[in-house]
Amino acid sequence: QLLGRDEVAFAFAGGHRFVDPESGAALELDADRARAAYLERFGAARRALAQGFAASGIRHVSHVLDEPPIVPLRRLFAARGAEAMRA
Repeated sequence: QLLGRDEVAFAFAGGHRFVDPESGAALELDADRARAAYLERFGAARRALAQGFAASGIRHVSHVLDEPPIVPLRRLFAARGAEAMRA
């Protein structure tokens, strides 16, 4: 799962207009007031996604795009190696 730093931290301040690139729908809000609710909903969505993958036996690794790409690869392949050792 590739994530942008802004998605994870929601480090916006003041008034912003967010536009959905797929639908074109726009949302204008005060980022400072919206931060806590956004982070709570985003965290819940990420947990639900991870649980769904796990229930289906699918390995899931998240990666924030400004981090080195080796980090999620190590997590992914470390999980794969641990599974192989259990088999």
